[in-house]
Parts: sequence; C-alpha cells; structure tokens
Amino acid sequence: MAEQVTEKLPIHPVHRRDDYICQYCGKDGLASLDNWGETTIDHVVPKKHGGTDDQSNLVTSCSYCNAIKGQRFLGTIEEARDYVLKRRGELRETFEKILIAIRGRSLECLCDMRRQRLSGATFYGKGVEKMGQIIAICGLVCADCPAFIATEKDDDEEKKRIAEVWSTSDYPLEPGDINCDGCLAVRGSAISFCEDCDVRQCGVEKGVENYAYCEGYPSERLDKIFNKSPEAKATLKQIGKSHQI
Repeated sequence: MAEQVTEKLPIHPVHRRDDYICQYCGKDGLASLDNWGETTIDHVVPKKHGGTDDQSNLVTSCSYCNAIKGQRFLGTIEEARDYVLKRRGELRETFEKILIAIRGRSLECLCDMRRQRLSGATFYGKGVEKMGQIIAICGLVCADCPAFIATEKDDDEEKKRIAEVWSTSDYPLEPGDINCDGCLAVRGSAISFCEDCDVRQCGVEKGVENYAYCEGYPSERLDKIFNKSPEAKATLKQIGKSHQI
C-alpha cells in the first residue's frame, strides 16, 4: 500500500482553479519546471486602480504576460487578454528583427549569449562578461541585491529581516514576498515594487535586456535610479561601449 502524502504543497487556490494555465497566452505552468517557475498571479484590475485580492479579480499568468500587462487598467479579463496578445505579437516581430540583425552580424555571438544565459550569466559581447550576474534593465546588478542573495541562499531569517526593513505603506511585505530571481525574473519571481517599476516595464515592452540597447537611452526615467546608484549608469555605459551602441 502506497504511503499517504501529508506534505502541504504550495498551491495557490487561483493556480488550482485555473489548472496552472496562463489566462492570457495559454502557457501550461505544469508542462515543465521552467514554466512552473514562471507562473504568477495577476490582478485583472490592478490594486492601484482599486482592484482587490478577491479571487474573482485574480488570474493565473505567466511572468511575461504579467510584465506586459503591468499596472494598466484594461477592464475585463477579455480586454486584458486582447491587449497582452497584441503586445506579444508586436514584441515577437521586434524579436525576430533583432534575431536577424544579430545573426547577420555574428552567429557565434548569438550562441555565446544563449550559453551565458543558460549558465546564469549576463553576456556583454566581445569577451566582456560578468559571470554569475544578472543585470537589471536599469543597470543595477541583481547579484548585489539583498533580496536576490536571500533567495539564492534560501535564507528565511534574512528574508524576514528584509521584509521588515523594506516594508512601506504602499508596499507592505511579508517574508514570503522576498523571493526574487532578478529584474528579468527568467526563473520566476521579482519583488513587488520591481514588478511595478516603470523602467522595468518599459524595457520589457520594448523587448530590450537593459536600457543600453534602447533607442531612448539615456532617459529621464533613469535619473532617480542613477542619483541613488551611480554604478548602474556606469554598468550601462560599459555595456554600450562593448557593443559600440
């Protein structure tokens, strides 16, 4: 007789209701470990627009669709889905153009970028690398972030401390909220105010890894970040220089 499993699994009621299917693009969150790690919860009506945490206002969403929708008030789930799918189509066109441009310049460079992403590193090109680091869209190094470090170490005590220090009236945090895989969140999670960051959302919508690749760079959006963290500006400058952007 099989032993009965009594372990309490971390299954959100909304994920169970939606069968882990992204309600925007249809990605199956249980099709692979990566898909599962990228499965999030989205507020159809964002909280800043009066949305609540009631399950009727929550849907399962992959992290990519969640980032595309952002904090926009789009009415119904159908209207939100139409917007997200339209933006995904536009971003796919941009991606294909970038892919063609990169392959036309250097197929070897493209392969190196893929290999470095798989190893958890950020590739700068022309031999300039920061191994083991994820660079945020604004130029900050995620590996230096206490939340990212605590997530990597799975340090519950440190997560509790960070939640207490970082909590504000706008962003009350619990230890469970301190679960961050970096700005791009390729493995699943980002801190709530990082997910709401207009710099991050702008970069995701434009399909760029960071602002060094953006036609609008430098941007006033970044001034507040640069004033507090000038090293972010230096990092973007280094990336741009290495690619002669």
